[in-house]
Amino acid sequence: MILACVILVIGYLVGSVSFSSMAAMRFARTNLLKFGSKNAGASNVGQLLGMRAMVIVGCVDLSKGAIAVWGLRYLGVSTNYLVMLGCAIVVGHCWSCFLGFKGGRGIASLTGVILGLGWLDVFCVSILIAIVGVVVGNRPVFVALAVLALPFAALIFDKDPLGLASLAMIVFVKRIIANTLIPESPDGLLRGYLRRLVFDRDITSNVGWVHRSD
Repeated sequence: MILACVILVIGYLVGSVSFSSMAAMRFARTNLLKFGSKNAGASNVGQLLGMRAMVIVGCVDLSKGAIAVWGLRYLGVSTNYLVMLGCAIVVGHCWSCFLGFKGGRGIASLTGVILGLGWLDVFCVSILIAIVGVVVGNRPVFVALAVLALPFAALIFDKDPLGLASLAMIVFVKRIIANTLIPESPDGLLRGYLRRLVFDRDITSNVGWVHRSD
């Protein structure tokens, strides 16, 4: 019980460290939660600082999950505790205590957790689905499909489907709640929440979403 509590606290604090927000403040003197999509994640950093910054920040966010989980795995900690740590890291990234319990979408941290667990087969399935989204120009939808596929991939490759379902659920809860509970939707809350779930934004136009006024 004590070990579980320690793992949860450490994981949450590790996940709460927002390299995206730090990069935006350091290099552009900008509060990322008030810019673009108002999301403290690598994609919003890309809108502010460019593709190179997005890739670097995304890799760093991925690494914090991968290194933490891999470190405990190297010490021989059981998979249940590793998944618990991973969940705490993703929760911290999504609702950072250093950002007023706001944050990013948790995708990079989730990816890092899967890599830290050493589940490369599951990772490859999700990445392939996400890449299709990039190619066809509908990344948010295919990212959602990639996350949704995690527990099914776990079943196929004999991993932990419940653990991956828990991680996926955190990401979808964040996707729906976002950093503002009430959607900025012109045609009602239901459609706003549905757009959040499918397109990861409150309105149809991605350009209008990232360039909307405060």
